[in-house]
Amino acid sequence: TTLSSNAVLTVVPGFPPDIASQPASQTVPTGGSATFSLSATSSVPISFFWERNGAYINGATTSSYTTNNVQLADSGAQFSCLVSNAFGTALSSNAVLTVVAGPSNDLCAGAIVVPASNYANTESTALATSTGDPTPSCIVGFGKGVWYVYTAATNGTLVVDTIGSGFDTGLGLYTGTCGSLAQAACDDDGGGNLTSSITNSVIASTTYYILVGGYNGASGSLVFHSNFHAASPAPAITVQPVSQVVPVSASATFSVTATGAAPLS
Repeated sequence: TTLSSNAVLTVVPGFPPDIASQPASQTVPTGGSATFSLSATSSVPISFFWERNGAYINGATTSSYTTNNVQLADSGAQFSCLVSNAFGTALSSNAVLTVVAGPSNDLCAGAIVVPASNYANTESTALATSTGDPTPSCIVGFGKGVWYVYTAATNGTLVVDTIGSGFDTGLGLYTGTCGSLAQAACDDDGGGNLTSSITNSVIASTTYYILVGGYNGASGSLVFHSNFHAASPAPAITVQPVSQVVPVSASATFSVTATGAAPLS
């Protein structure tokens, strides 16, 4: 005969999982993300099964669930989680998703068109998102950005700032197209009092995108200004100097007539 090794039987208390913290309701802007989570205790391994309006969500089997790019039609949806172990189940309370309309210029494609010069706009960025936004290289934790777009009619200088805003702002200036932008300039506190300012040369017929957001995701009342200064035209000679023939010891005078921004040299 042969005797096997010993197998140990361990008996643990047979209790269903206990939900320690319930998922919280979320209010997010359109295009944003909402994350629902809970915590549960159990003496044995547990499983999670998230539901939306009572229907199981495929693949949502961890202690948290995130839904992305929410729209107004998603507002009012209820999310709950069934927690299960070998001894039973526990169903969480419902967390309600509320979706509100964010700023119209929250995404690059909705950028506000800036006119030729002397433009000002005030808006709240509290409901702005960072969906699809690049991160300006000079700003830590940049977030909650809104967009403006300017096309230069002629060569010149574009000045944009957030002076007067009620939070710590950051600015990024870009060329290219939405989804394929190249940073041209960046500023954090150049406007004073935690506001931002960029002065940058611009080229005729080139489109520039301006991204305005907050340091470390700050948001609040945004004041945005832009102004364009056309480059002074190069001088043009309208009358050329005329050749002179004079006798020895006499004087010769050469002169031109030119147009252009004063002073001419």
